[in-house]
Amino acid sequence: MKPFPYASSPERKERIRSGYPKLELGMTKVQVESIIGEPDFSTVDYEDYTLIPHWTGSHWTYYIRKQADFVSLIDPVADVFFDTHERADWITSNITDWPNKGGPPRYHPDLFPTTQFDAAP
Repeated sequence: MKPFPYASSPERKERIRSGYPKLELGMTKVQVESIIGEPDFSTVDYEDYTLIPHWTGSHWTYYIRKQADFVSLIDPVADVFFDTHERADWITSNITDWPNKGGPPRYHPDLFPTTQFDAAP
């Protein structure tokens, strides 16, 4: 990614914009990359606040524009979360008319014995 403020090139923005609706739950990282390109940022997701700390998967972030080197809710962005089998299980964006698909994974009940987590519709 270029220095801040960052704006994706018109070609990259169009590839992400036109490809986002084609993304589907269950896609592999290779499939996602073939549709919308390489991510601007990727990370491994790990939960250490549970009774049994564990790896939960990973996620890729695609910035359309980013004002500074910190998280901002106003920067237009798309994220693809992958489960531990490296399959997309949550596709989300804060961009109007880009629908979210899937949701946060359901947690194993033994990890949260007194709390129920449910994926948003």
